[in-house]
Amino acid sequence: MAGETDAQLRRIGRSAIVVVVCATAAALLSGAGVRGVLGVLTGGLIATVSYRGIRSGVDGLVGRLIASNGTSPSGSGSWGLVKYVTRFAILGGIAYVMMVRLRAHPGWTLVGTSSIVVAAALEAVRSLGRARR
Repeated sequence: MAGETDAQLRRIGRSAIVVVVCATAAALLSGAGVRGVLGVLTGGLIATVSYRGIRSGVDGLVGRLIASNGTSPSGSGSWGLVKYVTRFAILGGIAYVMMVRLRAHPGWTLVGTSSIVVAAALEAVRSLGRARR
């Protein structure tokens, strides 16, 4: 993902882009047409928005824990909960627009959404290969 400071997460982000490109080509070659291609691309968008939301939440929590020197962070977590729920509402809105309004193919959308999982699995396999050397 762009702007990532961790080298492993950058590799996963690049691999996810490659997976989406390959899945887009597969959708074209399979005869799924525009709906299939749109499904893969929008699935990739959903995965990206979800990743950024989760990453933002984790970074915020870790930042608060570090700022509080490992003790329980003060203040209410209600604002964090509102942001968390809002992110998932946005994801639901994106999915609705893509599948209902733009008629993206649901199966290909699932393939695009799974791109980050496939990329993480590929990175795990690569890491095992490096560990064995």
